[in-house]
Amino acid sequence: MIFRFGKIIIIFLRSIFLYKSNNKEKSAELYYSGYCLHKDSFRYPLKSKSDFLISLRIYKNIIFSLLFKNIEVESFKINNGVAIIGGSLDSSKMRRNYVYKFSGLRTELFISKDNLLSYYSLRSFIISFLFLLFSFLPIVIVSCFSRNKLTYPLLVREIIECFTLNEILLKHKIKELFYFNIYERDSNIVALFLMSRKIQVTKIPSEVPICFWNKIIIANILCLCFPYQLEEYSFFKESIFIDQIKDWGPERILYAPKYVFDLNKNNINYKYKIGYYSSGYWLRAKNGNISLGDYYSVETELMKVLDDYAKIFNVQIIFYLHPKELKKNNLSQTKNYYSEIDKNKNIQISYDNIPSVSTFNQVDLAISIKSTLMFERIFYGYKTLFYCLKQKDFPIKKSSLENIFIDKYVFNEIISKSLSFKTSEFFDHFNILKYSKFLGE
Repeated sequence: MIFRFGKIIIIFLRSIFLYKSNNKEKSAELYYSGYCLHKDSFRYPLKSKSDFLISLRIYKNIIFSLLFKNIEVESFKINNGVAIIGGSLDSSKMRRNYVYKFSGLRTELFISKDNLLSYYSLRSFIISFLFLLFSFLPIVIVSCFSRNKLTYPLLVREIIECFTLNEILLKHKIKELFYFNIYERDSNIVALFLMSRKIQVTKIPSEVPICFWNKIIIANILCLCFPYQLEEYSFFKESIFIDQIKDWGPERILYAPKYVFDLNKNNINYKYKIGYYSSGYWLRAKNGNISLGDYYSVETELMKVLDDYAKIFNVQIIFYLHPKELKKNNLSQTKNYYSEIDKNKNIQISYDNIPSVSTFNQVDLAISIKSTLMFERIFYGYKTLFYCLKQKDFPIKKSSLENIFIDKYVFNEIISKSLSFKTSEFFDHFNILKYSKFLGE
């Protein structure tokens, strides 16, 4: 067991060394894995990057988890060597059914990524504790002198999690792993290590364009969740290392209402002309989440132009809020945030915490910044526009997706034109029919 732990440390250190020495030629996969290990993480707020005490906090959390938390793995009475790793056990049923729908494989094991930092066995605990003991001083020193003080303390946690994952897979003789939540910075180095052990790694990126968090992907198989991702694969091919691509669909496809699969969407009697789907960037910014860029200001601008459009054209608009905004502990400040725009008699704020896919047949035209739901709407064949600052790699220039990006200067014109189109006309006009699997006459 200690030799397996040593191999994990070595592959992590090699990847960091190749990245720091800018040696892509030696091993491009290791180089890019090392690059990813220096990215921001969704696990900690932005302020952690400048926190001189972050090493102490992380080490304390690791020790507490190893002492007082037990590993939670869902095991099923199937001995086929197939496992899934996802965020939490709450997503187990959805993801097991999703994998079965597209691969035909039942799952022997569901492993929670969120729960890997836990007590697994006495031997693994002793090895992990010794690693913590000997790494503590070097990590604290390096962290203090690093620009991003979170990078190396988090590396310690990721190494221990990779070790625990490997031991679980060994115990259950897993030969194929379906990997969700691949946006985290250690997903590529973990995949590379497991692939070196002859475990087949299949990654599922969700419907969000891969340019945001997944420009670098290492796996045996990549399952696309939205057709535009195939164009992105060609665009980012230099940093995507896979053997095979499969065309799947949105992660929540099994939970979509039956009506979204009807091909003819021209004659639906929509309750609202326009639906705005919030990403809650104001709340994310307040909570110190990472890499928001200019999206907070853009989303604020979009709300303003929607407010103006509703007044000028007397059009009914509904605002669907993000689940984060609807959490009980956030609801009061959410209502306060939307209080001014709620005064517009043509705008309704929905405070119902319902599955957003169930609202698709309520809205003729949807608009958002870059919500995952927008890609689902397009996939199912519903009129959708993006209001977004165009980035270097999104959307890909001259791609069909670029046709449905608008700004405040063309807002009134494009919105009015889009509302005048039947659904099939909208998809033809903007040349986005290839992104939909459920649209026809």
